[in-house]
Amino acid sequence: PEIAGSLIDKMLAQPSNAIMVKFLSLITEYLAEAVDVIFRRLILYMRDQKWVDLSNETMRPESSLFSRICPLLIIRLLPITVFDDLNSNLVYGDLSRNSTVYEDGVFCNEVPDSIAAFIINRALSNSEFRDVQKLAAELCGRIHPEVLIPILCSLLESAIDNKDVMKIKVCLFSFCSSLTFRGLDAYSYPDLIRIRKIIGNVLKWRSCNDDEVAKAQHGCIDCLALMLCNEIKASGILK
Repeated sequence: PEIAGSLIDKMLAQPSNAIMVKFLSLITEYLAEAVDVIFRRLILYMRDQKWVDLSNETMRPESSLFSRICPLLIIRLLPITVFDDLNSNLVYGDLSRNSTVYEDGVFCNEVPDSIAAFIINRALSNSEFRDVQKLAAELCGRIHPEVLIPILCSLLESAIDNKDVMKIKVCLFSFCSSLTFRGLDAYSYPDLIRIRKIIGNVLKWRSCNDDEVAKAQHGCIDCLALMLCNEIKASGILK
């Protein structure tokens, strides 16, 4: 664990070091055995980072992007099984017991205390680098469906009411990732009916070929396709 911690510290100190990323990708099984040490370091690192102000020229350099995306790249290297323990405070904190979304659609975790909360916050942040936001949304798919899907449902319902297309796209991409990574575990979750209804509502919106609504609708179609794939897979298992 101490060696793993030192490697993570070095990676965080040199976030643009592609060689370190390659090296860590070769020892993922070893890293998984020291996941508590790694997650503690990542939480402390991300907690100390300031919010990105993309209107501020000093926050735009490439180094800022690398420092924001580096923790997520490390998480991406780890096997999905590190997200399986719903009782892990480092992974989920209180999310497995209380995953609240405010009435205005803001994810209720102002001071993230877990890896899952940090991932969700970075995916949803309007002031985050696009590449960071996209990777975080992908990583949301690794979060256990019992935690992720209720949050996505609440966020999507709020985003529909507010016509927040950006948030809709992020949530749909996260759900697609969940269906890809978690498969039948995500597909069989009871709240799936709510997501189907939301997708149906978005597909009814008027759109032009190149506008943001059209992109959100393409995301809806991707979700439906993945849901169909899992439905076929489930029916095959039942037979």
